[in-house]
Amino acid sequence: MKKMLLILGAALAGVPGEEQPAFEGRPLSAWVEQLRAGDAPAREAAARALGQMGPRARPAVPQLVEALRDSSPPVRQGSACALGLIGPDAKEAVPALQKVLEDPEAEVRTNAAYALCQMGPDARPAVSSLIQALKDENERVRHHAINALGAIGPEAKEAMPELIRALWDPHRPIRASAARSITRIGETRAAGEALLKDLKAGDPAARSGAARALGSFQASEIRGVSIPALQEGLKDPDNGVRRSAALALGQLGEAGSALPALLEALKAEPAEVRKDAAAVLGYVGRDGEAAMGAAIVPRLVEALLQDKDPEVRSASAASLGLIRSVAAAAVVPSLLKAFRDEDARVRAGAAASLGEIGPEAEPAVPALLERIQDESSAVRSAAATALGNIGPAARPAEGVLIDALVGDESPEVRMQAAGALGLIGPKDGKKAAQALMRALKEPDARVRRDAAYALEDIGAEEEAVLAALIQSLGDSSAEVRKAAANVLGSLGSGEAAPALTRALKDADEEVREAAAKALQYIEGRE
Repeated sequence: MKKMLLILGAALAGVPGEEQPAFEGRPLSAWVEQLRAGDAPAREAAARALGQMGPRARPAVPQLVEALRDSSPPVRQGSACALGLIGPDAKEAVPALQKVLEDPEAEVRTNAAYALCQMGPDARPAVSSLIQALKDENERVRHHAINALGAIGPEAKEAMPELIRALWDPHRPIRASAARSITRIGETRAAGEALLKDLKAGDPAARSGAARALGSFQASEIRGVSIPALQEGLKDPDNGVRRSAALALGQLGEAGSALPALLEALKAEPAEVRKDAAAVLGYVGRDGEAAMGAAIVPRLVEALLQDKDPEVRSASAASLGLIRSVAAAAVVPSLLKAFRDEDARVRAGAAASLGEIGPEAEPAVPALLERIQDESSAVRSAAATALGNIGPAARPAEGVLIDALVGDESPEVRMQAAGALGLIGPKDGKKAAQALMRALKEPDARVRRDAAYALEDIGAEEEAVLAALIQSLGDSSAEVRKAAANVLGSLGSGEAAPALTRALKDADEEVREAAAKALQYIEGRE
């Protein structure tokens, strides 16, 4: 390490300290010394500071490579991330990053894969290790490894078999990234041919996976053959294949071609086919033209009110809220009728859809007030969310929401009630603020977090509110501490500055960042 510092010193020799690359007022050499000699939190902070300098930190690459072997996982993680932020100028780190892909800590492996992606074609020596990383149990590691192979380009051709397998990954973002990487490597046609073969001749699981994967390819050389094949897939005897084909056509901007088959499926047996058709029709109507929405809505309303299966009715209710091209007046009355459904899933779906519609669902406020008292916590939660999304027009719900915030047995309901109070802008801000301050001490961290943000939304600036939020900077949950810091910054009171300054040393990085931004905002207002 001493030799490395001498090299760094030589690289900066003859450069006055004030002309060195700097971050937060400290020169590069000071951060490198902290990376070498500080305790673990200080070393981590140094690695991240060097990353923030980007390519200007090029002279520190040898020290960051050395830190990839640090005993502290956060230091290794921060060093890998920093090398990625430096980018191709850190290409000498590729062999070391390749080894880090086997680190026992998933976050370290993730950042190593990310860094290799930033190296672009210079990461070519790591192809074999990146191929192995495609089998990693961690989704984020796989995702960044796929992106890295795509960034390498044609020289990563040997990864094609594994990238094609990644097109079947259960996570849609990974499938989409695999499709992009295959395109960048230049093997789109080969992948398309393999997928089309499985779509036509594989077992149901393979056909369904192939259909989903084809929806990720926008390249012209495959669209011409994949769209007709997917349209044919709408007639597949397997329900899962039909659904995947319809979704894929929607991704490709060809949802209209799936519409007749989906509408027909709303009458099919078994009920699972109707349920899937109702769910997919919501997304087709959301993304399609007004005429398409006008064709879908009456059929979904019919299914909502008449289908014998509650899951079909529930899916229909949820989908109706997605189709915004049709006037709310044509949808809201049917959703209100669904509140009389004996199945809680249907009532919850109807409430959720009214929330999706938002302010135009104002006529539903009285019925939603009743649903806050529903026997099902899922319905109560969806009703509270809907009232919040309707906004100021839902102010008559203020008292009911306060009661739900302080007394409902379900943490989910209390959380949604807190958020709704902030969104509707209650008339009696003092009464709402008192309830929200009580909620800052309740057992569920999610409720405490949303109560803090709601205090910001209602603009509560009383001394008691500031004191309660300052106290929340010491909460056991990092999410609550971050929320408190953000809200204190937004309120802009200098009284919070000392507590926010102490929060700059919080154990959680996101809390420290929120505190720093809050202090900047407060200083700007003074």
